[in-house]
Amino acid sequence: MNTGNILTQQEAKLVCDSEILHLKSSALEKIFRELSETLNILRKETVMYSEALPTEVLEFTGKVSRGENYQGLPYQVLDYPASFSLEDIFAYRTMFWWGNFYSCTLHLQGKYLYQYMPNIENNFNWIQKSGLFLSCGKTPWRYEYEENNYKRATEVPRESLRGRSFLKISKSFSLDELDNLKENSFSTFKLLMNIIGL
Repeated sequence: MNTGNILTQQEAKLVCDSEILHLKSSALEKIFRELSETLNILRKETVMYSEALPTEVLEFTGKVSRGENYQGLPYQVLDYPASFSLEDIFAYRTMFWWGNFYSCTLHLQGKYLYQYMPNIENNFNWIQKSGLFLSCGKTPWRYEYEENNYKRATEVPRESLRGRSFLKISKSFSLDELDNLKENSFSTFKLLMNIIGL
């Protein structure tokens, strides 16, 4: 017979509190609405880039996705503008990660990385002065700002940009700044489009 406690004291208190899940659901729904409104703002903004952005990038209407388990925590992702294929990716991603941050990231891979790399190299000083991070990990599908995944652009030599299979240029924001999610996503998008020469 098992005489130990199934739950810790904190867990027992948590499972007795139904209000916490109602609050979580309500908070996530509000964040989903913010990301949906951000999508509408970005759609209007991309009209300015309609001649510069690749056609297939503009054909994607945008999508807000949500999940419960990025490293055990809920997350929501807005992809727009974007184009995904096995080898070629152009994606501007706004991501909310429960308990951590929200981030705005340009992911370039394959032909898009090759296309925009000259402008990225030319604007490297600007990247460094803008408080941006550059990916340094082995996979593009990690988002945490840890030393083996992202480095501040000021810590990255320009030469290390060459020969990569993908590049992510990213900026993170504290969850204390959630009220500014739309504005921060919009301004980061404009910054990144300028950096790649659009």
